[in-house]
Amino acid sequence: MSFAIAHFAVGAAAATLVLGVLAPRSRLKGTAIMASGIWAMIPDLELVAPTYAERFDVLYDLFSTNLFWFHGTLDVIDPSDSPAVAAVAVGVWLATTVLVELGGYLWATLADRQTRRTDHGLGPGD
Repeated sequence: MSFAIAHFAVGAAAATLVLGVLAPRSRLKGTAIMASGIWAMIPDLELVAPTYAERFDVLYDLFSTNLFWFHGTLDVIDPSDSPAVAAVAVGVWLATTVLVELGGYLWATLADRQTRRTDHGLGPGD
């Protein structure tokens, strides 16, 4: 079972990548990334509210927990709550964020450069 921050980081990294590719100019991207990180932690709600543990046990099998951004697989890979795995997950999330933001910046710069080139008569056909 991995640390909660590892689950959150995997969910947030997945949402960052998906939104960066499919909806790079979304106004609610930050909210969706946070919600995705929380979504990845849902199978561990029994640790937050132990009085409802038997209700959450229904959720906890490998197939259904993988619907929560591969929560079950991450628990199988890291059964000992390794801080190194959590640090790697956070690092992957940060690297994904940097790459997506850098890609969006470069894409916008190229689009702006192309627009300026065609506005001044330097485009194809001139």
